[in-house]
Amino acid sequence: MVEELFACHRPSTKIPSVACRALRFWCRKADFRNKGRKHNMPRRLPEKTRNAPRKPRRYGSRKRFQSGRPLFRMAPVKENQEIEVVIDDIGSRGDGIAKIQGFLIFVPRSKIGERVRVRIRSVGEKFALAERIA
Repeated sequence: MVEELFACHRPSTKIPSVACRALRFWCRKADFRNKGRKHNMPRRLPEKTRNAPRKPRRYGSRKRFQSGRPLFRMAPVKENQEIEVVIDDIGSRGDGIAKIQGFLIFVPRSKIGERVRVRIRSVGEKFALAERIA
């Protein structure tokens, strides 16, 4: 097909010019990309799917924004509450970190493995700040 369309303009020689060879190469490449189709057009759909009722388009999925956990969970501690916790980890600022039901409690001046009695000073959405009780 390519040879017929782009025949070399020098019929006396059997070796085509460089431009003709390059043109043939690019045409073959485009033919390979189109998988044998003549044009770069999408295939026609079969009759049974062409007239089928279609769902309305949704821009974005609702499932993507839904997680298995609730949006706002209540903190398991309250301000001025006194509790006894075990320090599990050390934070980047050197504070001890205790966890109650996955809720973080930062306790200054404490070490890993220590069991301390603390008073909650402030409660945020994801963590609480506490102070040691002597």
